Amino acid sequence: MRFVPLILLCLPLLVLTSCDSSGVNDSGDREPSPDQPDASVLRITEVNEQAGWVELTNTGSETVDVSEVWLCANRNYGQLGNLTVAAGDLMLDSGGRVAVEWGQIDADDGDLGAYLSGTPDAGGFGSADQIVDYLRWGDGAGDTGRQNVAVDADIWTEGEAVSAAADGATLSFLGDEAGSNDTVADWGDGEPTPGDANSELGSADLSDLRITEVSETGQWFEIVNTGNGPVDVSLYKLCANFNYPAIGNPGPTVEAFAQNGDEDLTLAAGEYLAVNWSQIDAGSGDLGFYESGTSNFGNADRIIDYIRWGSDGGEADREGVAVDAGIWTQGDFVSPAASEMTFSFVGDDARNNGDPADWAETEPTPAASN
Repeated sequence: MRFVPLILLCLPLLVLTSCDSSGVNDSGDREPSPDQPDASVLRITEVNEQAGWVELTNTGSETVDVSEVWLCANRNYGQLGNLTVAAGDLMLDSGGRVAVEWGQIDADDGDLGAYLSGTPDAGGFGSADQIVDYLRWGDGAGDTGRQNVAVDADIWTEGEAVSAAADGATLSFLGDEAGSNDTVADWGDGEPTPGDANSELGSADLSDLRITEVSETGQWFEIVNTGNGPVDVSLYKLCANFNYPAIGNPGPTVEAFAQNGDEDLTLAAGEYLAVNWSQIDAGSGDLGFYESGTSNFGNADRIIDYIRWGSDGGEADREGVAVDAGIWTQGDFVSPAASEMTFSFVGDDARNNGDPADWAETEPTPAASN
């Protein structure tokens, strides 16, 4: 009798139960390996080219750890877990959004791909089986990027690009279903809303925020949302002593806390926020508050609010910008407060807070009405 090795009899079974090494299952869907998060449900939903951050949304039904997901822009590569989280969490709940800062986001012209965590070991960034989502913007976008990979993966149409965002706006997905975000017509200029639902530019008034209290000795200041709807203030810029951090960048100099104490930087109508900042000077100084994405702090169209205290305050900083913007009078200043006290807006309408006569020394009331 002829002897047939057992291993040969098992080969058909092994073939039937094995997976395609490309990561594609029998139905043609891309599958992550067991040690990868199921990032195939991740979608790019907002990009701030000017400030350098990107938002991604979990369109699936389960929580996904996205810390090992890769981004690719102009053949530069970064994993989410190695980037600074501007809003949200890398353990992304169903429907959740996370925004990460990345210096490789190009203004005006660029592209961005999101890839599965095992991409470097599973075909690389040129593999259509590994790319999860893609966005291309500007007239010259993506010429050296990954457009061809996205086209091969059937998640982008060759030659298409979203228009670059207007100054102060973001590239925002404004369609109904983020899981199908590859139609250029569903993208447009949006308000910067990292980690929150997108809104079309102009749907919120960027000038609704006002400075209402300053503690020179405690080195903090307070703002209030004077508008009728919520405003995400995380990427709004501060200016004092030629330092320009965003409110949502916690660190050794900036720490924000909201009226409800939970560090939520989306302020409801009438809600207050207090911000600790080591650049608040005692005795004399000034403070400017600017729209998100601002890079030219001498631009009067970008400044939202301003306060100057002490007779020597602001002479070398941004008083001239505030005067040009019509929100401050040259030479005016609020009198500094005594130790342990604050100077606070006590007028009737916080939207019109540029008159020093409406400011007075008060007990500290951070993140609460004065």
